[in-house]
This record gives sequence, structure tokens and C-alpha cells, in this order.
Amino acid sequence: MQFIRPDINIPFMRYTRIAGLVSVGTVIACLVLSIWPGPNYGIDFKGGTEIQFRLSEPVDIAKMRASIGKAGFKKSDLVRLGTAGDRYRVQLEAVTTLSGEQSEKVRATFEKAFEKQVLEDFKLSPGGDKISITFEKEVDPAQIEKIAVKAGLKLRELDHDHVLFEVAGSEKSEDEEKFSVEEKERCLEPVCRFGRAEDNTYEIFLQGVADSFISTLAGVLGDVTLQVESIEWVGPAVGRQLRDAGIKSILYALGLILIYVAFRFDLRFAPGAVVCLFHDV
Repeated sequence: MQFIRPDINIPFMRYTRIAGLVSVGTVIACLVLSIWPGPNYGIDFKGGTEIQFRLSEPVDIAKMRASIGKAGFKKSDLVRLGTAGDRYRVQLEAVTTLSGEQSEKVRATFEKAFEKQVLEDFKLSPGGDKISITFEKEVDPAQIEKIAVKAGLKLRELDHDHVLFEVAGSEKSEDEEKFSVEEKERCLEPVCRFGRAEDNTYEIFLQGVADSFISTLAGVLGDVTLQVESIEWVGPAVGRQLRDAGIKSILYALGLILIYVAFRFDLRFAPGAVVCLFHDV
């Protein structure tokens, strides 16, 4: 049986210029789109809030994803942990609650209110849901909370129905072990100490995407109890590492192929082969 006749003649090279123009046009279009409007990065590359929680009984994850999407959390990544089917982890897109100008006004308010304690450092987390402040002297967390409310900050509220909170992690550093039980329990308050006692560092937790998500999910679940194990800000460092590693791997592979083709075949063919591979990528 013969599918291709031996005398067949297809003039491939006749369309060289047309194919070249289409190829160059496509490459230019890809380069322009990579700059404007740019890639649509996911949470791993942009950063966001990560919430790990447990339910009193397993719930269909597809139903939860649909409910989360309807609630307005379009960019979220929900996964089930373990084999029991009652533990979950979700990553939500970063939402900054304070602008740079508002942050400076809040800092000025704290500097004026705690003039004697001397404010050494004031930082708003990349996720916009937490402020870290460091004083020269020890400060009462209740006083910090009072000034935060006076400055117009909306502090987190952890009194949702059918929602429990716990401190995640059993391993503690030596400095953390020095804290009293009362200080450890304050980590669920709007203001709590952070790090070593002598550092006089405090964290102010604001109402953010985590609070909105928890309230929404609690309403969707009904009588199912939701136990929050941890709420953390996830930075885009891992995404940057993956991107940089991918670019490096491509360049290394092209360089090694260039060397191989140059030695195995001919140096004249090597640049063309590598350009073709780079074009395909």
C-alpha cells in the first residue's frame, strides 16, 4: 500500500517569505503582549492571604469553590488537605486596605500618641491586613488598640457564628516559651505582641480579605463549624524563584545545545538551530 507517490513534488520554499512574515509578526505580538497588558499572574506570583481551616464534617469541595466564586473571590485557590476530607487551605488574592497616604497618617497618629515610648518602626504588611510597630519601651496592647481605633483603623473581629480559632503550630522558640500564657492567648486579639519580649514589637490585625472570606464561608456552611488553624500572608517570593529558574533553565539548555551542534555537526549550523529553538519557546 502506498500513501505518498515517489514522484510527488511539494514546493515548500515557495512560501518562505510568507511564513517568515507570519512568524516575525507572531513573535512581535507575543513580546508586546508580555509587556502590555502583561501576564495575568496567579496568587503564587502576586502574593495573597493563606487560610488553613478545619470543618466539623466534610463538605463537597466543588460546592465550596462555587460558593466562594459567587461571593466575589474570583482569584482563589482552594485545596483539600489530608485523607479525612475535613481540612482545607485557601489562598486569596492580596487586597490592600490602606493606601500609602493613609498609612503615613496612621503612623503620625501613633508617633504623637506614643511620644514617650518612641516609635522606632512602622510597617504595613504587603497583604494590607496587618501593621507591625516597634517601640523603644514596652507599651500596653490595649492602649495601642485604642489609638488604632482613634486613627480610623478597622480592626479584625473574630466573633463569627460557628467559627472557632486556634493558634497553629506546636513548636515554639526559646524566646516564645518565655511569654506567659496570657500573652500567647492575645495572638487572637486585634493587637498582640510579636517576637522577643525585649523587642517591644506589636502587630495590629486589620479587617481584610481573611475576615470577609471567613464570614462568607461560615454563612455558606450553615451549621457546620469552621475552625481556623492559621491565617498567613503569602509573599510572591516563590513565584519569582520559579520564574527566574525557568528563564535560567531555558538559557542554559540553549547554550548547551549550541555547543553540542557546533561540535557534533558544524559550527555554521549551530546558531541557526539555536535561533529556531529560541523562536519556538
